[in-house]
Amino acid sequence: MLKMITYLSLQFIPTIALSQSTFQLSILEEPTSSSFPAGSITEASNGDIYAVGTTFPGGGFAKNRLVRIDKYGNLLWDTTYAHTSNHEFSPELMPTSDGGVLLTSDSYSYPLADEDTLQDILIWKIDSEGVIEWQQVLSARNFADMNTTKDGGFLLLASIHETAYYQGLDLIAYKLDSVGTLLWSSRLGKQKFDPPWEWEMPNSIREIGSQIYVCGFHTLTGSLKNSGVLYAIDQSGQLVWEILNPYTTIDNDVRISSVFKFNDRYYFNGDGFYEFNPITGNFWEQPDSLNIGFTLKGYNFDVLCGRDKIHVVNFMTDSNYHLRLYDNLLEPYFDAVVTDITGVFAESIVTSDGGNLVLTTAGDVTTQELQITKTDCLGNFGFWSDDCNSKLPNDLTVYAYPNPASSEILIEADFDFEELTIYDVRGAEVKYDNPCSCKFQTIDISHYASGVYQVRVKGTSGIAVARFAKI
Repeated sequence: MLKMITYLSLQFIPTIALSQSTFQLSILEEPTSSSFPAGSITEASNGDIYAVGTTFPGGGFAKNRLVRIDKYGNLLWDTTYAHTSNHEFSPELMPTSDGGVLLTSDSYSYPLADEDTLQDILIWKIDSEGVIEWQQVLSARNFADMNTTKDGGFLLLASIHETAYYQGLDLIAYKLDSVGTLLWSSRLGKQKFDPPWEWEMPNSIREIGSQIYVCGFHTLTGSLKNSGVLYAIDQSGQLVWEILNPYTTIDNDVRISSVFKFNDRYYFNGDGFYEFNPITGNFWEQPDSLNIGFTLKGYNFDVLCGRDKIHVVNFMTDSNYHLRLYDNLLEPYFDAVVTDITGVFAESIVTSDGGNLVLTTAGDVTTQELQITKTDCLGNFGFWSDDCNSKLPNDLTVYAYPNPASSEILIEADFDFEELTIYDVRGAEVKYDNPCSCKFQTIDISHYASGVYQVRVKGTSGIAVARFAKI
């Protein structure tokens, strides 16, 4: 049975469009809990939202408290998972194809016979009713990040002791398939010598294109001089290349926290902002005005699939949260203050309807709460701008706009597609891959000759065709 928690507050704001809404939901700390920090938030395949935090029921061991709400902010259920006898903390969520989630956390309840014998990664597959369908336990400590893969699997990143008695740390990456079977693990780290021991600490893991990128930092025991590390590994977990972004001054803390692809170029941020070559690992510094960062659990930005846009949610020096939208790396084309978001940032995501969902820990240290805030794509709270709505006409399956166009077009379909082909009047074709397999793709047509073109998109749901004119 699910444990229903009734002490919550909800502010619901109806919107013009029935299919979209903005809302703010607060899940209050249990009266007997000593704290309730937010952990992670995700959107399920059916549009429902899951959020998780760490609770200490009765002031005892840390437990994962998971809530499920619908797209309008209505609470569907709320449960604290107390199936283990020890601490479970630092939770992370990822959606599964059946409308459920993967809930992953550090655990002291399942010590494995590894170098640590103390702390491991606990993974639960939870269905849409909150029932645990299966679990997996992996040898590691300092669980940091989890992400999905194009083939439906999951990547996890943590650290693991090099030898017994806590002598040094490596990074360790795992890949699971969709039902929790371990496919491979990969240890990553500098070679350890005599003390002082060298430590690798994890930050994030992501699959982009054909490679997997592992971000973290490298340090000596007792030293504040951290150097950022970035590893590229292939689909079987084998190392391709590594980057060391060294500290430049005494006690300088350098950490590579995230990797992303934008306008067909690859970037990471460490002590500065860098572009890198995904084949060789060569890198060079770039100007940075993005304020892109990485929290303990979650990115504060999304690169929108197929639309060449970056959404950044950031707490600024004016003590407000800002939603910043970028189509380049220098200046935002939109910057809105979202005063309705309060508390300590945990994670933000862009939802399938184009809205922004932000999870924070609100309240004070004695009455912490999970605050879930949904805005439209422009940060509006209280109404939904028509600018955020789909441009796809109701009677079409795929649409190219603007039409006619001179420099670029945006292709929008009502299904996810992996491949796009453009044909000219003579039947010549140009094929494009849609690497993140979504409903959008932006195409540069500035070099096309004037005329009428046909667009064909192809995905697992089928094939659809549209036309546009280049002027």
